[in-house]
Amino acid sequence: MLSKLFAKPTALCLALSLSATGLSAQDASLATSSPGGTVYNLGLAIAEAGAAAEFDVRVTPFKSTTQAIPVVASGQVTFGLANAYELQMADTGTVSFEGAPIEGLRIVSALYPMRMGLMVRADSDIFSVEDMAGRNVPSGFGSTATGELLVGAMLASSELSYDDVNSINVSSFGDMLAAFEAGRTDVMIGLLGSGRDVGVSENVGGVRILGLSKNADAETRMQEFVPVARMDPVLASSNILGVSEDSFALTYDYYLYTSEQTPDDVVAKALEALLSEKDIIAATVRSFADYSVETAQRDIGIPFHPAALEAFGK
Repeated sequence: MLSKLFAKPTALCLALSLSATGLSAQDASLATSSPGGTVYNLGLAIAEAGAAAEFDVRVTPFKSTTQAIPVVASGQVTFGLANAYELQMADTGTVSFEGAPIEGLRIVSALYPMRMGLMVRADSDIFSVEDMAGRNVPSGFGSTATGELLVGAMLASSELSYDDVNSINVSSFGDMLAAFEAGRTDVMIGLLGSGRDVGVSENVGGVRILGLSKNADAETRMQEFVPVARMDPVLASSNILGVSEDSFALTYDYYLYTSEQTPDDVVAKALEALLSEKDIIAATVRSFADYSVETAQRDIGIPFHPAALEAFGK
């Protein structure tokens, strides 16, 4: 696993990346996932917001956001986008980074909550997570370690595991989409409110989200797989694709992070762009409309960059 995560960046990454040393506040690079994915599109939106704030942010695609973490920590790319669990694994040297913690990570800002559920076709005879027993479920996910853990966490919330389903190997989140659309799997990880899922829905004739049932034991079982996760309520009235009744979703936050080497003025300019041009980003990620100095400070145990703390008034 580690050999996959620490593979050299693509030629495109190297062409676009630059050392944090010597950066000006008008120039930065941003590690994302591969083109076409949700995180890549988020990166493009942040770059657009940066341009509006006179801050040049160049998107730097990687095969996965997990793979990008050590590159950003070393200062070869200025900023990265990753979920809370990926960053926690890297910082503590666990799971995908077992025995090899990544030093020098600094948080710039929590961005928005990612709410997830298991998603099925609208005409499926699966109506609850419990109904997943014996069905075809994506597994593996290649170098993207969080995929199988997320599925495992949602199954565990209803006292199921991969032992109770048919595991269908996929190589990435993109391959998970392809497998679902081709009918090789009965379910995929749905990202509530995402444009990605709108496209999937159009391709398969509609989708439904299997809500999670919240109780203390269910949340505890889920957190055995994804410690930073929580269950957040999802209302039918929220007009989210695939949600037709009140329920709960597996939730954790997405982050903008950097290296301890990154100059204060670069981090300050990035935060200025996020705050002043958040409507640009919210046009791509609806949840970003609620972004504020207060929401930016959600702590996951990794130090914030000093310039971020200064911007937050701490």
